[in-house]
Amino acid sequence: SVAHRLSTLRNASRILVLEQGQVMGLGTHQQLLATCPTYVRLWEAQEVYSSSEEPFQVTGAEVTST
Repeated sequence: SVAHRLSTLRNASRILVLEQGQVMGLGTHQQLLATCPTYVRLWEAQEVYSSSEEPFQVTGAEVTST
C-alpha cells in the first residue's frame, strides 16, 4: 500500500522508500529513521505539519509498505 501519512506505516514489518523511481531505503520505521535520510526528511516534515497550520508538501518521494 502507498501511504500519505507515514504514521499509518509505523508498525509495518517492511517499508520501502522510493525517490524519483530509485529505492532509497527498506526496513522498519526505526531502521529507516536510523539509515534513510529521505525517510527522515519525510517523517520530520509530517511531524512539523501535524503540529502546524502550514501546508505540507514534499515532492519526488514515495513511501510504501511491502
